[in-house]
Amino acid sequence: MTYNEHFNILFVCTANLCRSQLAELRFRQMLPTHSSIKVASAGTRAVEGARIPEKFRRVFEGFCIDEAVSSRLSSRLLTQADLVLTMTRGQRSEVVQVLPESVNRTYTLPQFVNLAEQAVHLESALSAAIRSGDRWRVIDAVNSLRGTSRGRRGAVEIPDPERGSSWRVTAVSKQITAFLDRLATILEASATGERTVQLTAPGECQVSNVA
Repeated sequence: MTYNEHFNILFVCTANLCRSQLAELRFRQMLPTHSSIKVASAGTRAVEGARIPEKFRRVFEGFCIDEAVSSRLSSRLLTQADLVLTMTRGQRSEVVQVLPESVNRTYTLPQFVNLAEQAVHLESALSAAIRSGDRWRVIDAVNSLRGTSRGRRGAVEIPDPERGSSWRVTAVSKQITAFLDRLATILEASATGERTVQLTAPGECQVSNVA
């Protein structure tokens, strides 16, 4: 793929109605205003244009989702992405089936975060590369750890809250947020020296993907 000035991350879940849309919005909120990181989301089996169900809306508080709709995963979206982060290993496999060449830039969110933190710790030059804007170097470093004993450490999936209680939906939301905070520290704080969270002002909200 051809590198450009933006580093594009695609979050993927099944229906693009909870986990991946939430990851997209939360991560965008965590980034500095002028970050070169761009984010999007899609679902491997999403019904194009579906709206977020009421049972999930409480975890989207602070975001404008009235017009938010789901997007179905496509080879076009995958081609545009520098990094694809799924919620489960099954979704990771589905991504690779859609675009086999994406295999070396597709991970579950927990898997990538765990490996990236190890890579930064093991490779002293990696942080300097990130600070210079070369976030693609992180993917190369993570790939070198993939399949090793280090690559099997820690959680590797974020469960589907579809049939769970409101407590489970909240728990999944917190789990996603925790991994995103660590991801932002790796990809953004290292590049800028600091990370400014874009907090939503009272009466305002951030807008999700719309048709």
